Amino acid sequence: MSPELQVLKELQVARRALIAERTLLPKRGHVQIHALVKRQLAKRLVLVERQIADLDAEIAKLIAKDDAMACFREILCSIPSIGPVATAVILAFLPEIGKLDGKQAASRAGLAHYSRGSGHLLERQVLHQRGPQAVARRTLHAFRCRNALQP
Repeated sequence: MSPELQVLKELQVARRALIAERTLLPKRGHVQIHALVKRQLAKRLVLVERQIADLDAEIAKLIAKDDAMACFREILCSIPSIGPVATAVILAFLPEIGKLDGKQAASRAGLAHYSRGSGHLLERQVLHQRGPQAVARRTLHAFRCRNALQP
């Protein structure tokens, strides 16, 4: 794995943690009673938003510096509903996806069902729930759902 790819992956993991925190902060604000705690949560939310923007800018610079990643970004961004965020996730967690055929890419991304069962148990179709495949699967699924909702 190239150093640029390792840095991209690290930035994506940090961004993912900040997104999770951004999701939780407003929920905490509804529970808190004291005005000071509410103000601190509001300030923390602003800080998290700023940190996410900083990470997005750094990710964009990193991708633009590498010719191969920049070329792959252009191809991915030409797909409807795939933007810079989804592209960065795909580049970080599925860097080999451009070299695979459709079935291999779906399997590697965690989008292909696989049978899980043995003996007398009924075979169940499941998706990957953990690992880099799950990160990419959740991101791609979110963008697929967003695209399906648009007219």
